[in-house]
Amino acid sequence: MIQKILIVSAGGLSVFYHDFTENLVNPQLVAGFTTAINSFSEQIIVNNQNIESIQMNALKMRIAAFLNNSVHMILFHNRYDSEEVIDSIVFDLQLQFIESFGQLNMYEFAEVSRFNSFKPIVEELCKTRIDIGIVSSQSELKQILWKEIFAKTDISDQHKDWNVYDFKLEKYPHIGITLWNFDYEAFKHSLPLLSQKQLIYLVIEPDFDKIISLISKIEQIRESNPKGQILGIFIGNKGLFPNFAEIVLQIPIFPFKSVDDITHENLINMFNETVLGV
Repeated sequence: MIQKILIVSAGGLSVFYHDFTENLVNPQLVAGFTTAINSFSEQIIVNNQNIESIQMNALKMRIAAFLNNSVHMILFHNRYDSEEVIDSIVFDLQLQFIESFGQLNMYEFAEVSRFNSFKPIVEELCKTRIDIGIVSSQSELKQILWKEIFAKTDISDQHKDWNVYDFKLEKYPHIGITLWNFDYEAFKHSLPLLSQKQLIYLVIEPDFDKIISLISKIEQIRESNPKGQILGIFIGNKGLFPNFAEIVLQIPIFPFKSVDDITHENLINMFNETVLGV
């Protein structure tokens, strides 16, 4: 979800910076860049419309102006994030900032230490839980996949039937993740639950007919859950199949070379990339 938050005052001074990850950035450089692109947009776009977001490879940079455009809140978040969730967090952060510091004059923003008290508010408001559905065929492959998901967990504390699994990414305790186990064989019955998931992984095998059969399933998921993100976990030969699946299904694919490639570490790396973009 959200990786970094900056608050920049008029003139490009970074008055607050919080990083949820280890990928540190220079807040003053980001503040200067934001000021520059806003100035640029005012000169080339009619009606002084500011640039609100910038898409990078795995991240989005969100720029939200408030307090009569005198303060900017800058968020770096994962490209797979729900825009609705991010919008809600931005709105809440702005309200809390205005309540705490809205009475300050601009010259008082130079005393940046006064904004340290905003850190616990940011940490609390940015706590999120992500619902992920994993859909696969009932098979030995499915058992291997879920065994690796549980690999480093005391399963006595989890649901014995492996249908739902709650966990946190070790380095990012502000994010809770719930994984739901679904079967292709019960796909129609699963749609009501899939309609509530933020991320949906479809487990794909190197079989032409099975890949083609997923087209209709993806259409049904998108119809019931237009805001959810659909991704593929491709398990099998590299060959042309992963590329074929990505082109035909029009979803991002995460390839696993073989069953031996399904390790707990590789799955965590995939969750890191899709949930956080790291």
